[in-house]
Amino acid sequence: MRLLAAGLVCIGVAACSGNDSGSPGATGQTTQQVFTIDPFEVDPGGETYKCQDMPNPIGKDVAILKADSVFSAGSHHMFAFKIDAKDANLAADGSKGPIVDCPNGGLEIHPYISLSQTQHQITTYPEGVGRSLKGTDVIRMMVHYLNTTSGPLQANAQVTVDYVDADKVTSLAAEMFLFAGNLSVPPGMSTHSYSQVMPADVKILQATGHMHSRGTHFVANAVSATGALPRQIWASDTWDEPPSTDYTPGFAIPGGDSVQFTCTYQNATSKTLSLGESAATNEMCLFFGVYYPAPGGVGLITVLPSLP
Repeated sequence: MRLLAAGLVCIGVAACSGNDSGSPGATGQTTQQVFTIDPFEVDPGGETYKCQDMPNPIGKDVAILKADSVFSAGSHHMFAFKIDAKDANLAADGSKGPIVDCPNGGLEIHPYISLSQTQHQITTYPEGVGRSLKGTDVIRMMVHYLNTTSGPLQANAQVTVDYVDADKVTSLAAEMFLFAGNLSVPPGMSTHSYSQVMPADVKILQATGHMHSRGTHFVANAVSATGALPRQIWASDTWDEPPSTDYTPGFAIPGGDSVQFTCTYQNATSKTLSLGESAATNEMCLFFGVYYPAPGGVGLITVLPSLP
């Protein structure tokens, strides 16, 4: 249970109404909806990806103006994915399903309405912009926990969204999920770079990168097709709970330019580390962004090969 900013209390999957002046895209009455994963325990030294599917009780197409994500200590990241009902693990009566080990472990790739790599993450949208959530979408909450303590961890997470009817916004935002698909990290220091051409003009609202425990530096740049100097979008030397960068009204990237990102690793083992779900024994290199305009609310999700 959590007391929301509007002074309302929501428990589990519950709807709360209120006029939230903290949402820049709001033009009057908004409604809040909370999606919560059931609490669970992580054993000392344990690492797990847990998923729980839940129906969307809103029952109509809406535009999210703000997403407020909170999770307990020990989580490496949390997603609120959007998945098709046919792929959902719901109860027999269509209600919230059980909390389970994620079907694809830590390699789940779906459109999402919220991502957080810190214990509290707020994503807001500019005036007239919102994130699409269809009435038929099922929400899959996914959390990654790595317990490095000597005692059990009590894990819990939730996402609160403020929304309006879909026709109350003039532009839709969506996720940019760029995934290094063939990552292989040899012993010692190495760098690995990936690039995605933007199919149209975009404005990035939020940016962050993702690595595992051997990652020492991440940098993402906008690279011009005309030869102009690269512009830095996001950089961090932190693999665990890296902060995101927010841009208002957006970091503009023309169509034809690229998002190029590079991960640097210090692998002190004698083994080559493969792409995988474990923050302790595998590695990842991903760029996450929120951008607009995204026609139809469809995001850019791509598995990329490494640059030569």
